[in-house]
Amino acid sequence: MSEKRDKVINVRVTEKEKKQLRRKAKICNLSLSEYLRKRGIDAPVQAFPLSDFYSIYQAVNDLMEGIYSEDRDYLEWGLSKISALLYTLY
Repeated sequence: MSEKRDKVINVRVTEKEKKQLRRKAKICNLSLSEYLRKRGIDAPVQAFPLSDFYSIYQAVNDLMEGIYSEDRDYLEWGLSKISALLYTLY
């Protein structure tokens, strides 16, 4: 059972700092509170989920297997897939 989070810590930041923190939290797919908690206790923070990384890795490997193929459409499809996966992480 997880502990109840009922304690509040107020921190003052500039508008620029707040935007930077929100942007970094969003990149990690975390709320601002969760991002700050993790950073504050030196917990690992991932820029993107490992499952997304694996999807890109797999797409690159699939494309490499067909690299000697003369099928331009297959290569174009593979590169488009990788591009789309990377774009969703951005």
